[in-house]
Amino acid sequence: MNLKQLVLIVAVLASLSAVVFLVRRPAPPLSADARLEKPVLNAATAEKAAEIKISDAGKTLVVKRDAAGTWHVPAYYDFPADFQKIARFVGELTEAKLTRLVTTSPDRISRLEFKDTQITLLDAAAKELWAVTLGKSADTGGRFLRFGAEPKAYLAALNTYLDLEPKNWANAELLALKADE
Repeated sequence: MNLKQLVLIVAVLASLSAVVFLVRRPAPPLSADARLEKPVLNAATAEKAAEIKISDAGKTLVVKRDAAGTWHVPAYYDFPADFQKIARFVGELTEAKLTRLVTTSPDRISRLEFKDTQITLLDAAAKELWAVTLGKSADTGGRFLRFGAEPKAYLAALNTYLDLEPKNWANAELLALKADE
């Protein structure tokens, strides 16, 4: 084998390697999403909410704010709601950050178990301000979620308990009296 044949073989192999690389190259990374490293729920949106609706496994809980700004639990004799519980729940949503965009593929989204676990905030006119569907919990911590009907799935550092029992949201204090009253 002479030098000319060896150079020709090396050139052909280099060309084939380049073709194989171009055909089998990895997909480009998902584009950066503007929501990443931002809270799951914007505090300004939370302040506008007049109704919180939580649904899971066929059960729905609704907590409403009246014109005076007092929260009530309509499903539990319209009792005043425990404001601390509402503040803690909304605080968990506003403090949790989106860590990454997981996928935009419908096939992969279906494997993340997005079923009927939803949190929705509505304004005074019952118009939807914000909605999120929760998927399964991630093995590494956090939870998969989707905003509304968007074809994107995110991972958020969110570990919240969805309490769907209306009486647990009602304020247990029936009467607040001071000692001198």
